[in-house]
Amino acid sequence: GRTGAPGAAAAASPMWPAGDAATAKRMQQQADAGGDPWLLDPEEVTISYVGSELGYRNPTVTRLGNGVYAATDGRSAQRSTIRLTQPVRSGTGGIWVVDRVDRG
Repeated sequence: GRTGAPGAAAAASPMWPAGDAATAKRMQQQADAGGDPWLLDPEEVTISYVGSELGYRNPTVTRLGNGVYAATDGRSAQRSTIRLTQPVRSGTGGIWVVDRVDRG
């Protein structure tokens, strides 16, 4: 069978910025202690992601649904749809991570 679409390596690593479940748990504990409050806001996570991982400058981020955002680059025609999930705890106080990115 196929192991993934061509160019899949260019897509987001799942669970950005955590990378894996153990790291997500640590980040959740940090957030519970008052650190990294941006991780509790899916819009902030989206803005950070498209800036650091996709190279967007002055991005416009639009909420499409719960944990789903459209992002457009401020200086090019690049656009993507960012899907986020709460890996440790759902609802208020749970950290958000990027789960999936659709470019174009």
